[in-house]
Amino acid sequence: MYKILLIALICINTCFTQNLNITNNSTYNTVASNTYTNITLGNNAVYNIQNSDVINVTNQVTTNNGSDIIVGPNATLKITGCLVANNNIQLTVLGTLIVGCINMQTNGTITINGGGDILVQGNFTAAGGTDLIINFNGVLQVNGNVNINPTGSTTDIDGSFVVGGTYTGPTFNGDGTVTQGGNVVYPSALPVSLLYFTAESINNDVILNWSTASEHNNAYFVLQNSMDGVIYEFVCLTPGAGFSTQQLYYSYIDTEAIHEILYYKLYQVDYNGAITLYPVISVNNRIQIKYAIKYFNAIGQEVSSEADAMYILYSDGTLEKVSKKH
Repeated sequence: MYKILLIALICINTCFTQNLNITNNSTYNTVASNTYTNITLGNNAVYNIQNSDVINVTNQVTTNNGSDIIVGPNATLKITGCLVANNNIQLTVLGTLIVGCINMQTNGTITINGGGDILVQGNFTAAGGTDLIINFNGVLQVNGNVNINPTGSTTDIDGSFVVGGTYTGPTFNGDGTVTQGGNVVYPSALPVSLLYFTAESINNDVILNWSTASEHNNAYFVLQNSMDGVIYEFVCLTPGAGFSTQQLYYSYIDTEAIHEILYYKLYQVDYNGAITLYPVISVNNRIQIKYAIKYFNAIGQEVSSEADAMYILYSDGTLEKVSKKH
């Protein structure tokens, strides 16, 4: 009797962490959340995670030739280990996939639709013939390195692709953004090619100028300023040109700038919401009191008083000729 109860308890604790094997040419649709040690898909098998089901895999998912995995809207697939995909996998994510690493063989396709996201906690490696498609509002984040054999491979990025380590692979296409190591590397390294960003104090107003050599997907610029370089406040929003291949000029006069040393930040925001911050600049906007510091006679010799001077050098660096009254 006790042995039977013990066996029953063991089954309760382990029966929900068995392996799942999906046979060749068959389709498996989830009906509830579950936990497995391993999942294996046979040739041309389909695994459809639907509704709000959460599937946990404590080890590894392996797919054979021509297999499909579909993570539906609101569904989640969590793989502690790797997704090991043989040739011609079709991985479609509309919900969430969290995986330790991805290793793909030739001619595989990953499609992330709007609202879908994949988090790869390690490395992502794929052979030639790989198609990576990230649609608008889709996200692929790889904390490690990405290595996609570029032979026959494509990357169509209309959403967001975030790489924590190095990237080796085909040239990026699409209207989305790729960030590597915290820096935007696509499109065209930066959405906007900034030529300069300057600030000048004139009559205690701050004149800000910046210019771009080209713009891609540029929605607008945001200017902020600060007294201490730590806490910044909004100054203005300036619309961008969207798309441009010619040099463009922007200017703003900060008439409300306080009379101190000020720090200015310039942000660029593209249509997908990606933000680029340019280096901070500073300007001395303190009220300048002009006073004489040296006197010179007509032949350039320094003299001791204004009475003997022909020229006066002032604290702001200007040199003025003395008007003599007769």
